[in-house]
Amino acid sequence: MASCFRGGFRPEKQRTKAASGGDDDDNDGGGQLTAILNSLVQKASDKFLRGFMGVLTIAREYSTLCESLQMLRQAAESAGRTGQNNKDMTLRFSMAELRLLTFKVEHLLEELRWEAHHNKALVDGHRNRMMRNMYIPLVLPRSMKRKLKMITGQLNALGAEINGFINHVPLVMQNNIVGRVHEKQKIKQKLFCLDRYKHEGLKVLCVVGIEGVGKTALVQLIFDEVNVKEYFSLCIWVNVSRQFDAMRITKRIIEVATCEPLETQMDHKEEKELQSYLQNILHERRFLLVLDDVCDENTNGWEELRTSLASGASGSTVIVTTRELCVARTLEAPASGIIELGPMSDDEIWSIMRQRMLCGLDDKPELIQVGQSLVQKCHGIPLAAVTLGDLLRKKGTSNEWSSVIEAANEWLALAESDMLTTTAGIASVALQMSYEHLQPDTKRCFAFCALFPEAFEVDGDMLIQLWMANDMVWYDTEGMGAWMLDRLQSRSFLQDVSQPYNGVTIYKMHPLVHGIATSAAGKEIRILHQGHQLTEVMPELHHLSVVGSGLDVDMILPIAQGIHTLLSQGEGCRISVSNPDFWKSNSLRALDLHGLLSASVPFSCQDMKHLRYLDLSRSWITSLPEDFFMIYNLQTLRLSDCFYLKQLPENMRFMENLRHIYIDGCFRLENMPSNMGQLQNLQTLTTYIVGNGDGYGIEEIKSMDLGGRLEIYNLKNVRDKSKAEAANLSLKTRMSNMLLCWGMFRDDEVNAYNAEEVMEALRTPMCVQTLKVWRYPGSILPIWWPGQTLANLVKLTIKDCARCKRLPPVQYFPSLEVLHLEGMDSLTLFCDNVSMNNIEVSYYRFFWRLKSLILCDMLSLEKWQEDEVIEVFTIPVLEEMKLINCPKLVTLPNVPMLRCFIVEGQNKQQLYSLAPSSSKSKGPSCRSTYQRSFFVYGVYSEEARTQNGANENPMERT
Repeated sequence: MASCFRGGFRPEKQRTKAASGGDDDDNDGGGQLTAILNSLVQKASDKFLRGFMGVLTIAREYSTLCESLQMLRQAAESAGRTGQNNKDMTLRFSMAELRLLTFKVEHLLEELRWEAHHNKALVDGHRNRMMRNMYIPLVLPRSMKRKLKMITGQLNALGAEINGFINHVPLVMQNNIVGRVHEKQKIKQKLFCLDRYKHEGLKVLCVVGIEGVGKTALVQLIFDEVNVKEYFSLCIWVNVSRQFDAMRITKRIIEVATCEPLETQMDHKEEKELQSYLQNILHERRFLLVLDDVCDENTNGWEELRTSLASGASGSTVIVTTRELCVARTLEAPASGIIELGPMSDDEIWSIMRQRMLCGLDDKPELIQVGQSLVQKCHGIPLAAVTLGDLLRKKGTSNEWSSVIEAANEWLALAESDMLTTTAGIASVALQMSYEHLQPDTKRCFAFCALFPEAFEVDGDMLIQLWMANDMVWYDTEGMGAWMLDRLQSRSFLQDVSQPYNGVTIYKMHPLVHGIATSAAGKEIRILHQGHQLTEVMPELHHLSVVGSGLDVDMILPIAQGIHTLLSQGEGCRISVSNPDFWKSNSLRALDLHGLLSASVPFSCQDMKHLRYLDLSRSWITSLPEDFFMIYNLQTLRLSDCFYLKQLPENMRFMENLRHIYIDGCFRLENMPSNMGQLQNLQTLTTYIVGNGDGYGIEEIKSMDLGGRLEIYNLKNVRDKSKAEAANLSLKTRMSNMLLCWGMFRDDEVNAYNAEEVMEALRTPMCVQTLKVWRYPGSILPIWWPGQTLANLVKLTIKDCARCKRLPPVQYFPSLEVLHLEGMDSLTLFCDNVSMNNIEVSYYRFFWRLKSLILCDMLSLEKWQEDEVIEVFTIPVLEEMKLINCPKLVTLPNVPMLRCFIVEGQNKQQLYSLAPSSSKSKGPSCRSTYQRSFFVYGVYSEEARTQNGANENPMERT
């Protein structure tokens, strides 16, 4: 079998190591090397770069370089198909030498591209005062000419050697969880036995089992069940993984319990203060807390955390999943509360594998026969069955199935040997075999994920942008990256954790998968923890992640001079650079210094010729250098939450490769650079501040194909309706999150001049899921809102619109789940009787998906509906309602599903008296069959009244 797994478990690897007497981490069977050469061929063939090289005297040498790269790519593909570099040591050394040479080629191409962009800026006459005082050659420097000729010669010689060897060697599915019925029933009985544990305080259950046996899947199934959600007023899930961090767990519980992120000032509180805050939040509330994948016996902070959790109501439960029985004892789980999961039966394993193979399609007899032959090899581990089933599903012919079963027998036989005697090893081997069948480009992207620490959660867009910065995706860039993510997720290498409403998807890795990625990455990737340092020169190291707050560049970069990616994983990054000249020789493609505790960047922009990704978010910088635009290759710039940043470089319009600019949360930012519309490749611009004059208006975003999030400020400067129409907001079909603000963060009162016609002309795109209107000075909102334009809207916030007298017909928005109204001083009526397209909509269709309603500082709001057409105004599925400082509101709607009710203000007692009560039968009371939480200015009570009795067991509901 031709193998292209690097550093994995296989018999031939053991023989190779014995023969060579060294490590085998340069062996990838041509797979990842082919991906690198693919990227270099595409980069060298770039039309812009070839056009620049064509007018120089070394055009012939450049064409030779392109031809050499094409030839070497074919050679690497041939070696990968035949597995020759696994068999011939001389060829293996040549391929390893080629891999090192590819990094020199990449470095050269980046420098050539920088020179091309710089010359273009000069030739086009885009000079500013600073550039006129600088000497920058209009032709290629002699040193680069010599480097081009030298590298081309080395490639030709190495290509001839590799081809000589090759020519002389002959060719040769989660909601359908299977089994675990008894364990599931046992856990649910423990959850719902309220009477037995009524006076025993907090319950702790531990689900114990080896890796891949299905602990998390079983608990997730129970966690998501409707009767569990109904029984517990609060359900929280926390991924713990390697280190038990009580502070992080506490913060996560607070965020879920309060339905909002932990505020910055609270985030830095001492542990005791946070624990006290948590006690107040959980007081007398019945909650379910899942601590998933607790691996560390050292559970420091558990006692303090348990004390806070004990403030919950009777029946509150903590479920822990762990591989170690000693963890259950450390957490003081009773013997009756420990549920051990063993291997599954062959019938259950076959059922799982069959589900994954067929995915609801008709049976394929040949495929079923192949699958059944692998069942016993899985040793009862469901993760192994899932992985093999996924792999078989993606193979279409009997020959491909035969290759899979041959590979599986080889890998799984090894797992049964003395080297891997644990059943966890079976799951690991199955995953490694699945890795073997990935395409070379996908392998390279997967191995890059080892740059993040185990259990680290990473933004999917960020991961794609880092891949792009390192030329791991080179065609259709973001689209190709999204395809890679989907492919890795479908193979169970990545798990996604979707974030509601903001369009962001977070990914994480199972510990077993992270180990495979680390092995596949070899020496190219390292994670350096604070207090540790690199002690030897590492020419193969290209991607480095530093975990901690200190980043000693003087210590790192001289040892790893070919580093392409440098990520700081801590908060409050401090840079130590005693020799500023060091940056001149850097080869960085991606640099993450988020949280930088400095007012300026630590490098010279002219020295960052290769940089494509720069993250300075949450840093102390006040401005960027004037020559920042000379980082011509930059694709992604992240400056989110730079609270002290006041301005951006004026000449950013020359940065033609910019694709993503994140400047949300920069509250002191005053204006935008001029002529931003020239950035034709821009796909993300999180904030745009409308200015006055040519080049600063809202029409600058007209030609940008923006997606994701966009916040538009200073709409008061849009003086002409036609300018608003020219922005073409309705055509930006990739937009998911939008904010429209008529002023800035610290403005005085905004003038109402032409606000209504500008709002009418803006027309948000149909795809928007989250919309916030802030400081709108008009009296009415536009008539297009009821139409199909906002059919996908999930969350709507209208804030500080003091003159607005009437809401749009939000009751008809078909997808609306969250509605937040605040500071609407002139609004007296919540919902009026309007029609859509002259067709009356029945009252029972009102707010048919609304789950959360927040009304804050609504000083004039008096009624819920215009006329008493409906006997009782009903919001059918509302679960959470907050009424804060609404002094004239004296009634409540009918909310049969309400679970959380918070009220503050002058009339709090009157509104509280209307809270659900079995003794009230008149008026629009809040009758609810679910457990509810009520807050009145710190006064808390919890009720679980139902028409059938207060102690109904959720397990008995149908």
